[in-house]
Amino acid sequence: MFPSIKSLCPRELYARRAENAEGPFTEEQYQLLLKCAECCEEAAVLSQNALGRREGAFAHLRLAVHLLVRVPTQATLGARRQSLVELSDRHLGKALRLFDELKDEREVAVCHFHMADLVLQEQCMPGAPPLSKARLTSAQRHAKRSAEYWQRLGCLDHAKDFISSHVRVARLLAYQRSAYEAVAHLALEEEKLVRQAKAENAKLEEGLFQIKEGTWVVLGFRREMSRLCQAGIRQGEDIERLKVLYRQVLRNEKISLVA
Repeated sequence: MFPSIKSLCPRELYARRAENAEGPFTEEQYQLLLKCAECCEEAAVLSQNALGRREGAFAHLRLAVHLLVRVPTQATLGARRQSLVELSDRHLGKALRLFDELKDEREVAVCHFHMADLVLQEQCMPGAPPLSKARLTSAQRHAKRSAEYWQRLGCLDHAKDFISSHVRVARLLAYQRSAYEAVAHLALEEEKLVRQAKAENAKLEEGLFQIKEGTWVVLGFRREMSRLCQAGIRQGEDIERLKVLYRQVLRNEKISLVA
């Protein structure tokens, strides 16, 4: 028998030390989390892949997310030429490849979600340049793959993940096409989720739906629809149609798409 992964390396110690630090993400924190991943990779080599591969995949994902959440406020890491976006993308790619090799569809879907979200986080940076068509197309593909997985698994059973993934699809649609099309996408997915909830007559998770005078709405979708409508109206984009949708959203009415 091989020793446990914990006895092979102090991986959690490296990770905890990095995560307990305050302030902007530093090179030292990056190196600690990188050591965590390298420790798992060494364990995989020593055990001929009996141990460490899954832990290594999670270590790269953990590191990528630490970088990703700081993208809107921090462009670079010390003197490195690579940006936080590039570093996060690299570690997400490694995590995706490892989880794919492990046939872990759930974590592959999680990686796809974060790869889509990374592009959106990048747009929150001050003075961020417009996204290229290729980058948007790639991000949209990642978001859709994540959403498709949760739908296959059961969009009602995994409603929060299903909603979060489709919110990313919609935000990317707003960049690619228009706020109107983004809201239309969420309206269709809301209808799908509501239809399934009614058909299954299942116990509803608190805070997921709101039911008023026979009309069901998905609160997570409605919040995003509201944000998209406001953003589109501020930009002077398709104002009249968005105003109609916005009224329906605010009144929690069934969304009727305007031709």
